[in-house]
Amino acid sequence: MKQKPSKLQRANKIKILNLDYLSMCSGPPGKGLYGEDKIRKLLATARGHGINRVHFRTSVCGKVCYPSNVMTVLDSEYRLFTLRLAEVIRKIDPLATTVRICRELGLEIFA
Repeated sequence: MKQKPSKLQRANKIKILNLDYLSMCSGPPGKGLYGEDKIRKLLATARGHGINRVHFRTSVCGKVCYPSNVMTVLDSEYRLFTLRLAEVIRKIDPLATTVRICRELGLEIFA
């Protein structure tokens, strides 16, 4: 018979949010994570629900979703749903913004 985990075991669990920024930008206009305020709201809500680690997907269709001098940045793509993300990347650095907010909220982040 399987035992229930103790309070200490439950407290030490890692709860992960997998953040796929492309998916967050591909929804209807005005509904995605287009700016710092919406990213902050998502992460604060996740933290309030016990999330303590964020995994940020950096690769999108073989390109990256953050400004880079090394990797090819998603700037345009034949897939229509990536165009909004390319527009967002021209305005903000989603990865740097997410890293900064995670640090402020005390969340671990892996990218």
